[in-house]
Amino acid sequence: SVVAEAGRIGIYAGLIKQGGVINADSAVAEGGRIMLKSTKRTDLEAGSVTSAKGTTGGQIIALSDMNNGVTQVSGKLDASATNGNGGFIETSAAKVKVADSASVTTLGGNGGAAGTWLIDPTDFLISSAYGGDISGAALGAALMGGNVSYSSANGMGGSGGNVLIQDNVSWTSGTTLTLTAVNDIMFGVGSGTALDGGTTGSVVLNAGGSILTNNTGLKTDIRAGSFTGNASGMIGNLSYPLRTEVSNVNLSSSGGSGEINLINTGNLNVLGATAANGPINLQSSVSLVAGPGATIHAANGDVNLRSDLMDFSGATIVKGNSIQLTNYGGYFTIGSAADTL
Repeated sequence: SVVAEAGRIGIYAGLIKQGGVINADSAVAEGGRIMLKSTKRTDLEAGSVTSAKGTTGGQIIALSDMNNGVTQVSGKLDASATNGNGGFIETSAAKVKVADSASVTTLGGNGGAAGTWLIDPTDFLISSAYGGDISGAALGAALMGGNVSYSSANGMGGSGGNVLIQDNVSWTSGTTLTLTAVNDIMFGVGSGTALDGGTTGSVVLNAGGSILTNNTGLKTDIRAGSFTGNASGMIGNLSYPLRTEVSNVNLSSSGGSGEINLINTGNLNVLGATAANGPINLQSSVSLVAGPGATIHAANGDVNLRSDLMDFSGATIVKGNSIQLTNYGGYFTIGSAADTL
């Protein structure tokens, strides 16, 4: 065991195997700081405990080389809080592998906000099959313990920088899953709901390329209270639109091949949707509301909006080469003079 109450612990080596207890907890102050940094491989083994708990959460960073190194997460990492905001955990390397035995938490205490676990490798495969970096079950369990953020922005390492979702991920804690890819984010789940945060969770997808799906209508890509999507390329395409069940959506497709294609189940509140060089196609099964201050703008394409009930009663701007609003027998509302179509 290595113990430094509310202190700082740093271990630097070519290979690190953490199979015991490293503790920088505090009962009366902020949790401590733990740094594990290798040049080849960092293993947090099953049964190990790496802890920086406190009244507010501390910090745990487990790193290996960003070009060829591996960080394996199989044990317990805890940067939670008893009386404030949760802390921060980072596991980074060219390759990061997370076992189902891993337990990661950054939860706040006594009303404090959850912290974040940052995973920073090159590519990231969410799959329980051989070759997966984390299973859907393990990622869902981690989201029950705090916000989770994947980023390939600092881990390109000469590879693709993609995120591939091939397992269903489910959580009910109201936390946020953020996936940031240098290249594409791709949904490949065959059935069920790929990312299911219930009615309170949030999903943020940031792609330097496109956000794509192979969905033919037999599954749901995202179910959440809110979905934010930013891509340089497409967000869905016309043949395979993203299929969601979300309450609030904010979408931006900023590149030369930018377009937005989304079909939603339920009520959809559009906080914003902009496409730099293509169409915007949004469809919702119950209602489509563009709220106060919302802009739906296809700079070089058409805007097609479809729903039973449509409401543009706020200060809403809808722009495109052409605009088609399809109402399936409900109501259509344009409110004040501030609305522009």
